[in-house]
Formats: sequence, C-alpha cells, structure tokens
Amino acid sequence: MGKIWVVLCSGGSRWINYASHANVYHAYHMFRGNGIPDENIIIMHYDDIANNRVNPTPGKVYNDYNKTDVYHGVPKHYTGDEVNPTNFLSVLKGDQTLARSGRPVVNSGPDDHIFVYFTNHGLPDMIWFPSEYLWGEELNTALQEMHINKRYSKLL
Repeated sequence: MGKIWVVLCSGGSRWINYASHANVYHAYHMFRGNGIPDENIIIMHYDDIANNRVNPTPGKVYNDYNKTDVYHGVPKHYTGDEVNPTNFLSVLKGDQTLARSGRPVVNSGPDDHIFVYFTNHGLPDMIWFPSEYLWGEELNTALQEMHINKRYSKLL
C-alpha cells in the first residue's frame, strides 16, 4: 500500500453550520491521532465559527459534551472564499499549479488510498459551498479523471 491521503471539507459558512465545521475539526484530530501525517491531510473550512461573535467560547469549537476543543491546531489550508468547487476538485486531482504556488493538493499515485469527507447541505445532484454549487456531473468527471490517471488504489 502507498500513502493515505485525507481531504476534509466543510462546505458551509456562518454559525448555522457549526456542526459541519466541528465534524471536520474532530476528523482532523482523529486522523492525526491515528498516524496520518499533516502533509497528507488537507483541510478546507470557511473558518468563521471559532471567532464568531455569537460563540460563547471564543476561539474554541466543540464536537462533544466533554467540551474538548477541536479547533486548536487545525490547519488553515483553504479558508474563506477559497472553499469553493474549483479548489475542491483541483485539490482532489492534484493540480500542479496549486502545488507550485505552495498550496497542498493530493499528490497521489496508483498505490495510494484517498479518503474524502465533505459535510454541508445539498440537493440531489448538487452540494453547497459557501457561495457556489458543485454539480454531480462535475464531481463524477473529476473522479473518473482521477481513476483514468491512476491517482489512487482505493477512494472513499
């Protein structure tokens, strides 16, 4: 087996999407705790929850009743308006223009495993990003392109 890659994306913004962000942050710590190196985990989150004016615990985000702060230590790879369908698909496909500009992308090969977790709302054949939609056909095309280019052994 090759490397394990993880892409975690909260496609929402605003306080109403607190749970989406908290789930991504929790997942980041879970993967790190199980030995996945930082360079193989890519995080996309609008990053407007921890310091939101209505957050009763500024700078902290919780994902359980034990009040474990899951925000602390989470990388800010793609935030704000960078959380969009174009960047999401480019990250998955290992876009070299992004990589040359110092942005993390899935630089995978035929023996690698890729885990993708996207959380937010959507409708049949469409998922929501903060200011745009990603259509099912676009996502399917990207995944087919990854398969044709032997970018993974397993993809979940």
